[in-house]
Amino acid sequence: MAASVRIQYLQWVAGAVAACGCAVLGGMQLTHAFAELNRADRAVAEASRFGLVLAMTDMISAERGPSNAAMDPFAASPEEGARRLAAIRATTDRRIAEVRAASEPGEAAQLASVFDVVGQRLAEARAKVDAVCARPPEERRGAAIADAIRAMFAVADEAALLRSEYGRRLLQSAPEVGAEVLLQAHASALREEAGRLGSYAVMKLTGGVTAEEAQRASRQTEDRIRYLWQLLAPYGRNYADDPDVVRALGEIESEYFATSLPLVRDVFADPTRRGSAADFTRRYVPGLAAPTRLKDGLLSLTLRRIEGFRWAVLTDTLVSAAITAGVLLTLLWLGLVFRRRLFRPLIAVREEILALAVGHLDDPVPVARSGPEIDEMFEGLAILRQELRRKLVLERARHRVTRNLKVLAETDSLTGLRNRRAVSSQAPTMIEAAEKAGQPLGAIVADIDHFKMVNDLHGHAGGDAVLQRVAGSLRSLAGSRDLIARYGGEEFLILAPGLDEVATYALAERMRQRLAMEPGEPAVTGSFGVACRPPGSGLDWEALVAQADGALYRAKRLGRNRVCADMRKVMIAPGPIAQRA
Repeated sequence: MAASVRIQYLQWVAGAVAACGCAVLGGMQLTHAFAELNRADRAVAEASRFGLVLAMTDMISAERGPSNAAMDPFAASPEEGARRLAAIRATTDRRIAEVRAASEPGEAAQLASVFDVVGQRLAEARAKVDAVCARPPEERRGAAIADAIRAMFAVADEAALLRSEYGRRLLQSAPEVGAEVLLQAHASALREEAGRLGSYAVMKLTGGVTAEEAQRASRQTEDRIRYLWQLLAPYGRNYADDPDVVRALGEIESEYFATSLPLVRDVFADPTRRGSAADFTRRYVPGLAAPTRLKDGLLSLTLRRIEGFRWAVLTDTLVSAAITAGVLLTLLWLGLVFRRRLFRPLIAVREEILALAVGHLDDPVPVARSGPEIDEMFEGLAILRQELRRKLVLERARHRVTRNLKVLAETDSLTGLRNRRAVSSQAPTMIEAAEKAGQPLGAIVADIDHFKMVNDLHGHAGGDAVLQRVAGSLRSLAGSRDLIARYGGEEFLILAPGLDEVATYALAERMRQRLAMEPGEPAVTGSFGVACRPPGSGLDWEALVAQADGALYRAKRLGRNRVCADMRKVMIAPGPIAQRA
């Protein structure tokens, strides 16, 4: 009877421990769920504030249009221009006040200096605009108009800092909407750059800048517009299920690129052209509304996604609570059912078996036995534990030796990078993984320029130091999943999973720039060849490297210190540094 009572007591203890553990785990899950709910609520608030900041930024950009028209010495109706300017200024001030009011106390204190700079710059710019408007039309000079417009540019630049800060805060609260946040910022930036392009046209029409200055500024601004559009258009079309986004993308093409942009090009086509800035602004500005509508559509989409996430978290919270309650009730029912004499010993046997299965080979806490059959089970488990211990010691020794040999065989002793043998071993696996994931695989072959000259002038020790320095530079820019290896004497290979042609080219260009700017003597540069394996292409790793190697040879033939690739696949905006075959 005593043994029966003792076993029953241990059963209840075990049940209580299991119930407490389940309650703790359930409580932790619920705590996490409530934290996620709070994060979702915070994300909704941050998204709303980010939308207000975008609206404020767009209004600051939009204020330039009426300002340009009001300063126009050829304006047909100065009174109407002044009225429109006063109305849009009131709207801009209201947007700024809304952002300040929506900021949390801590945020308002942290960003007070930025808000003050925006307000100061805005006041200075408006004062310059008003000074021009106060003059008679015949005394309004192009230089003064251009100075006022540039002052408005400075206000927009400061507002962009607020846009970046509030976007960063939203990403901290809701990283899952990062793509939408970036697209909204790009849409707002597109609106700003398009407005600047129109303002440069106004400067030219009013004689505020020379024809050469206007041409140069317009080309640079139009390049930025094209770059932003190349970012927006492909990614924006991923939201084909959202009619507002799709419609706004089409309107940007039809209303801005097809209608407004040609107006600017007409202005710059004639070097001596002068005319009415107000008339140009009236015809140009309507095309700038499309990027704002795209930004608003993406903001609505972001809010819907965050709200959907919030409802999903709320559902998970309720499910977690229900599961926790159900498990606790089940444990109570099992405690009432399994009140038998062999319950506790069998549970102990099971726990020992599970411990052995996961590699816990410490001696278990002794438990009360209930008969020779149970005793024999524990004796058998003790024998098995001893054998597993001996096997584990041998297995660890074998793994240690094997691991050390593998590292030595696949590591370049000078640079610490992988060697060619490691590439042969790992590259097929990387291609297989990229194929399964439906991702591209980028390849970069890099070669140190004039390395033989380095060896001749500085000796092999100097050459070794250069190889180590170059290896460190390349490793610092490679991704955590990238394979970077010393592929030959002064040749390096980088395999980058998930990077398409553009991204691989950009990575190679960053590496090239890093080598060119790397401190140390002797200074070295590198030539880079880029290739990419699209998913489903059937290209093996050796053929991929051969393509990159061919591009490397083109880079050498073109003068070294450059990146070369198949430019039918790599389409990026030209820059002062990037060199392409």
